[in-house]
Amino acid sequence: MQTSVATAIAGALGFFTTLPVGSAKSFEAFRKGIFVMPIAGFVAGVLAGFASYLLSMFGLGFAAIAAILAVEGINHVDGLADFGDALFVEKSRKKDVLKDTRLGAGGCVSICLYVLTVAFSASKMEPLKLFLAVITLEVAAKFAMLFLLCTSKPLWHGLASAVMEFANKRQLVAGFLLSLAIILPLQLSFPVQSVQPVNLFGFTILIAIAFRAYVTRVFGGVSGDITGALNCIVIALGLCVCSLC
Repeated sequence: MQTSVATAIAGALGFFTTLPVGSAKSFEAFRKGIFVMPIAGFVAGVLAGFASYLLSMFGLGFAAIAAILAVEGINHVDGLADFGDALFVEKSRKKDVLKDTRLGAGGCVSICLYVLTVAFSASKMEPLKLFLAVITLEVAAKFAMLFLLCTSKPLWHGLASAVMEFANKRQLVAGFLLSLAIILPLQLSFPVQSVQPVNLFGFTILIAIAFRAYVTRVFGGVSGDITGALNCIVIALGLCVCSLC
C-alpha cells in the first residue's frame, strides 16, 4: 500500500510539475489514487514558494510568476488559454474552440490577466507571506482540481477522462483530509502572518464550486484544459486576495 501511494505521488508530480519523476507505471498508479493531488501541490508549493521567497527578499517578488511556471510548467496556462478562447464564442462553438490548438484573443487576454495578477499581487507581499501563500494555494488548487474531476463528467476521451475513470467521492474525501493535514500545520506554524491558510483554503473551495457550476452549465462537463484553467484561476485570485489582506 505504501509503495502504491508513493508511486501515485510520483505520478502526480510527473503529471502536474516539471519534476522528472513520472513514468507509465506511476501515472497508472496516480489514475487509481488521484487523492494524492494535494501532496503534489504541497511539493510544488514548497519549491515555487521558496524560490518566490528568495526573489522577494531581493525586491523581485513580481517574478514569483516565473517560479510558479518553472515548477508547474505551462500545461495549466495552455488550458487557461484554450478556456479563455472558449469563453468568447457562442455556446454551440465552445467545445470546438476548446479543442482548437490555435491561440485566439480570448486566450491572449486570459494569459495576460493571469501573469499580471500573479506578478502584481506577489510584488505587494512580504517574503514570508508570499512563501506561505504560494504553498497554501498550490495545495488548494490541486484540491480544487480534484473536486472538479470527482464531481463532473468528462467532455470527451482524453487525459482528463483517463484520470477521471477512477475518480469518486471516496477519493475526494481522502484528498480533502490530506489537504487539511497539510493546511492545518501551516496555520499553526505561522500564526502571526496575515495569510490564514484555512480561510484561504475555504475561499478556493468556493471558487471551485462556482467554477464547476459554470462549466457544467455552459460546457456540460470538464476537460484537461478546463481543469488546468481552474488551477490558474485559484492561484491568481488567491494571491490577489492575500495581497489585499
